[in-house]
Amino acid sequence: MFHNVAILLIDDDEDDFLIIKGIIREITDRQYTLDWVSSYDQGLKDILARRHDVYLVDYRLGVRTGLELIKESIARGIGKPMILLTGQGTLQIDEQAMEAGAYDFIEKSTLNPHLLERAIRYSIRHAGDIHEIRKLNLDLERRVQERTQALAGVIKELQEANKNILKAKEEVSRSLAREKELNELKSRFVSTASHEFRTPLSAILSSINLIGRYSKPGDEEKRVRHINKIQSAVNNLQEILNDFLSLGKLEEGIVRNNPSLFDITEFSEGLTEEMQGLAKNEQNIIYQHL
Repeated sequence: MFHNVAILLIDDDEDDFLIIKGIIREITDRQYTLDWVSSYDQGLKDILARRHDVYLVDYRLGVRTGLELIKESIARGIGKPMILLTGQGTLQIDEQAMEAGAYDFIEKSTLNPHLLERAIRYSIRHAGDIHEIRKLNLDLERRVQERTQALAGVIKELQEANKNILKAKEEVSRSLAREKELNELKSRFVSTASHEFRTPLSAILSSINLIGRYSKPGDEEKRVRHINKIQSAVNNLQEILNDFLSLGKLEEGIVRNNPSLFDITEFSEGLTEEMQGLAKNEQNIIYQHL
């Protein structure tokens, strides 16, 4: 399954190198090449060069330890399997090796071809599994990021749509308020126009009634005066009707009145005369102006 596996031994004892070299030669069904460095610094340099498939790291490397080398190598992005070698095996060292990131832990006194081959084979397989898991994690992170970006786009579109809906709602509210205002204005205008119609119509009816009573030759002046009132009332009525039919003024919200000066005494006397003409025989209308 594994062919031409390149191994790097990092051990400050040459005797250990010769022993491990002899053990590897006894592994006949696998092809291994073994390189050796005796210092922490050279070991780190060769590890970072990434020329080997497996690293055998001694626990003692002068003033430094193999655990430190394993941690530093992993921190620098090395994903190849590392196997810790130690002169004596304890549970504490085993736990430290696993915590540092070592793939396996072998006590030198128990080292033999079968144990070393098995440790190398399992470590390589385990490293391959971890590599696949990391690839899957990266792919998953990429997909999550893409979905997150897509979701952010959808959220942004929904926010824009919501803004448009709120804007449309505000426009509808303003339109309804404007429509309500126009309806109220139309109602007031109709009410005003209806009231204004009554005044000239009453004057016309009153004058017509009085003209019918002024049939004597001496009543000519009175008849003319009432005819003039009728003509004036008709003109006034026509102006009111024109304003009433002018929908443009309603839409603009404009209803204007045109005030004018008049003689209150003359108006009151004429009104008294008109009302007296409509009064019964026993009724008298008295007007006084101070």
